[in-house]
Amino acid sequence: PGTQFALLKFEKPVTCPPDSMVIGSKLDVSTDAKLCRIAFSGKLLTSLKYDPETLEKLKIYKLRQRVGSVERLQDDYTIIGKGLFSKETNMEQFMGLKVRLDSGLEGTISSSFGQTGKFKVSFVNKIPEDLIQSQGGGGDKGGSSDAEEGKKKKKKKGKNKRTINSKITLPLKKYVFAIDRKKLLQ
Repeated sequence: PGTQFALLKFEKPVTCPPDSMVIGSKLDVSTDAKLCRIAFSGKLLTSLKYDPETLEKLKIYKLRQRVGSVERLQDDYTIIGKGLFSKETNMEQFMGLKVRLDSGLEGTISSSFGQTGKFKVSFVNKIPEDLIQSQGGGGDKGGSSDAEEGKKKKKKKGKNKRTINSKITLPLKKYVFAIDRKKLLQ
């Protein structure tokens, strides 16, 4: 699965020249057991001090993601999203981060929307019409004149909301040895 790296921390210092072949074995396994006792093997790249400043330079991270949904379209380039954040979340740290819709369309969190954890996502290009759906409005209940129908249609037109039936994914990297643990990176 590609190149893999490991950070090994020992209880006591170990002497090992750079570029050495390193083999680790499981010494807690009985020699009588018919199991492989080799835990890992590889080439030593470097030795380092195990302190916060040095470890932060390693850039070891875990992938995280938050998932929300589209509430509605604001215009042809902006959607209103919900479900990624609680109402107490400080949205400033998320401004400018990239999000992705199920369709693969990528946008950027541009601002918060209201006080309930909703947010705006802006897209560089116009949102494709084949993704947009209309919701709202009701059926005709009958018994009204043509003039009344015209007034009802005008009112209903305002109630229809355009939306996209899609999840919004916010991919993040959480750096294991980051000194500033609240900093969010992609």
